[in-house]
Amino acid sequence: MRGIKFRVWNTQMMEYLDEWGMDKIGWLQRASNRGLGYTLMQYTGLKDKNGVEIYEGDLWQDDEGVIGQVKDSNYGWIVTDLDALYDCLAYGHVVGNVHENPELLNEE
Repeated sequence: MRGIKFRVWNTQMMEYLDEWGMDKIGWLQRASNRGLGYTLMQYTGLKDKNGVEIYEGDLWQDDEGVIGQVKDSNYGWIVTDLDALYDCLAYGHVVGNVHENPELLNEE
C-alpha cells in the first residue's frame, strides 16, 4: 500500500510535506486553490526505473526522447503525449518537473 505524500511548489522552491508536516495540507490546498503562489502535487505511489519517486507535475521522458507531463485523470495517473504512466515505467524516467524545468516541455 502506498503512503500519501505531497510536495508543494511555493513559486521559488520545492518543499516536501515531510518537512512541512501533514497538518498543513488543508491550508496548502486552500492557498493553492486561491492562487496564492502554492501548487500542491501528490505522489503517485510509483517510482521510475531509476528509483525516483514520481509526483504529479513531473516531466517524464521515454526511451525515444519524448517528454510528457505526469497528470491525474479519471483513469489514473497518465503522462501527456504518452500512454498511461503504468505502461511507461519500464522505459522512461523523471527528467524534472513543470515548475523547475518548464523549458523541457517546449523542446521539439
